[in-house]
Amino acid sequence: MIRTAVGEVRHPGSARAQRSFASDRRALAVGTVAAAVTCLLGWRQANLSAVAWVLLIGMLTAHSTHLATHRP
Repeated sequence: MIRTAVGEVRHPGSARAQRSFASDRRALAVGTVAAAVTCLLGWRQANLSAVAWVLLIGMLTAHSTHLATHRP
């Protein structure tokens, strides 16, 4: 969040571009599938701490999918 705020101060509009994956349906679908698979495979071993990994993996997968499909 701090990096996003500093980037926004330096380059107005950069935060919107950086967080635009949240409105990309394809990226969200891929991130959700990755999160679901991680949850199914990791829940037995990690229990409640799997939730943090699921959120992290889902968001990173959605972000990288968005970047791969929306290259300039």
